Amino acid sequence: MAAVFVAFAASPEPAVRMTAAALAAALLVDLFVVRLLVLPALLTLLGSRAWRGGSMGARPAAGHAGGRRPAAERSRPAGAATRRAGVSPRGRGRGPGHRR
Repeated sequence: MAAVFVAFAASPEPAVRMTAAALAAALLVDLFVVRLLVLPALLTLLGSRAWRGGSMGARPAAGHAGGRRPAAERSRPAGAATRRAGVSPRGRGRGPGHRR
């Protein structure tokens, strides 16, 4: 960026030189004010909350995209598919040979 600002400043056009000066001033404000004063102060105020991941970075549940059940299972309760197949929600067989 510095090379571009120098090239702009060397231009004979006054408007281009003023643009170079404005860009250089904006860069200095960003560098010194925002990065050296505002961000450290904000991180200090937030404390450990600044380093905590949000819900966007959470891992989805195993086996399902996005942590949601497939559309076919969403309309039924969580254990309905296994009960219909002859298996209890706890995983014990309730098939044809099951005794009580």
